[in-house]
Amino acid sequence: MKPEELKKYHIVIFVSFFVLGFLVIFTLITEYTIRQSIKIHGSTWVPDSLTQWSHRPDSQFRDFVYGEYNLWYKTNHQGFRGPDCTINRGDDTTRILIVGDSFTFGYGVEESCTFSSLLEDTLNYDAPVQVYNCGTGGWGTSQQLSFLENYTAAYHPDLIILAYYDNDIQNSWEIPLYSSSGDSLIPDYPLHSVPGELLSGFPLHRWFSNHSAIYTVFRYHLGRSLNKMGIRTLQQYEVQRDYDKSAPLEEAEPYRFYCQLLDRLKQFRDNHDLELCAILIPSRESYHELEQGKAVVPGLSSNTSLIVERELTARGIPCLITAESWVSSGLKSDYLYYDHDIHWRPEAHRYCADVLSDCLRVHLFNQDVHEEEKSVDWSKLLDDGTGVHY
Repeated sequence: MKPEELKKYHIVIFVSFFVLGFLVIFTLITEYTIRQSIKIHGSTWVPDSLTQWSHRPDSQFRDFVYGEYNLWYKTNHQGFRGPDCTINRGDDTTRILIVGDSFTFGYGVEESCTFSSLLEDTLNYDAPVQVYNCGTGGWGTSQQLSFLENYTAAYHPDLIILAYYDNDIQNSWEIPLYSSSGDSLIPDYPLHSVPGELLSGFPLHRWFSNHSAIYTVFRYHLGRSLNKMGIRTLQQYEVQRDYDKSAPLEEAEPYRFYCQLLDRLKQFRDNHDLELCAILIPSRESYHELEQGKAVVPGLSSNTSLIVERELTARGIPCLITAESWVSSGLKSDYLYYDHDIHWRPEAHRYCADVLSDCLRVHLFNQDVHEEEKSVDWSKLLDDGTGVHY
């Protein structure tokens, strides 16, 4: 090879390595920058014909928020956290299902720190109790109801606890699994043939989903772009349904639809002769407004616990409300909620398990809770017919 050609060859190699090194350094810097500003969600979802989606069964996925937590979650055979549900149980064992969204699943905390796991540990001091965590990220009341109607028989529960969150009215409207038929609802499962998760065919999809912030952002924006072009992906769950936003709250279509959902939930409870109650989980914003002493105005996507409590109690479904007493006890939102994430810190799960335990020991197990055993100040207990306020 001539000297001139060899020199050109060396220049090409040098430039190639320089560009490659620059790209590697740029990628690492970008990855680090994104990790400090966004939440990484691993490859978590699979289609479900009855609930539209569920967590991937028998799997592990990563949940990362810079400066707050970096966790791996493990799902059981049913796609939930905790042990698999067994059909057989002892005659003296009480079985409780807690159905909810990501707060129930326990985003941001270890499995042993979820309020369902803590509740089981607490109640097992008195009698054999099994508490199953049936929380799935993003589920609203419509999906929780569909799960109960189709899968409750496999669990044989003695009690079902519905964990309600502030956005459930809006979510149930945007993710409809039921259609109105007169004054009632009928099942309507529109996504029987949802395509697989976006880019799931890519061989390293699962690894990149669990480890790369750049890949997570790319997948998210690609999904949004495809959705704008009319190409549905598993990430685009929402069915956009317009409604008159100027109508009064109780006349708005999402509110009336939600009331029909609660009617069906009550019918489900009565038909199966089940014990059913609810716990109302406030959003960080709602809790902060209470904390600041601001006037709390109910809406369709915030402060909805105020109106859901009324609708639940009207249907004879007991509900547990914790926010007001937590505020009066001086529990700050920064202590209960993560700063950048919307979810509870481990401390909030512990408080939730404590009040649930005390409530169930009195109202379900008919036990006396001695003064020294109380987890909460029972002098503040108000029994409003069917609603229990802590």
